[in-house]
Amino acid sequence: MPFFKQFNEVNVLLQKNRVQKLLDLNSGLKDYDLILTPKNVEEILVSRDRALKNQGRVELDTKVTREIIKRLSESSYITQNNFLSCINDVYETFHFIKNETSDFISDEDILVAVMVYFEKVCHGSVELLMGKGVEKIVENFKNQKGLTEIEKSEEEEEYWNFDK
Repeated sequence: MPFFKQFNEVNVLLQKNRVQKLLDLNSGLKDYDLILTPKNVEEILVSRDRALKNQGRVELDTKVTREIIKRLSESSYITQNNFLSCINDVYETFHFIKNETSDFISDEDILVAVMVYFEKVCHGSVELLMGKGVEKIVENFKNQKGLTEIEKSEEEEEYWNFDK
């Protein structure tokens, strides 16, 4: 059997495994009235591959994707309507932070920081998270502060306030 054919067969098996691992999350997602369809999972994996390529990264499993899905499902800001887009945006945000911090932060610490900002500072706004939230997480890292440090000075209050 030619090498490329074997490689392709292995790749097909890996893809099926990834799909199944994400579909297996549905048993826990139902507690939050959420579901991932096979089409949703395919979209997540395509978005995942695009994000990895854009960030110049490689990931051998779906552990981070699964963790993002689990953590987002617990958020009061997540509905079935925004679930898929939030998964994809948070995944991209995660890898952007990994690159910006040169992999010095563990996956778990980034996931915790992203979810703290998503919930407590950005109030479910992925746009805010991907902009100012990421900026603050990376700034905290560079200034050797806690990643989830969200105490706001007067200047920062103005920075986060969009009503003005």
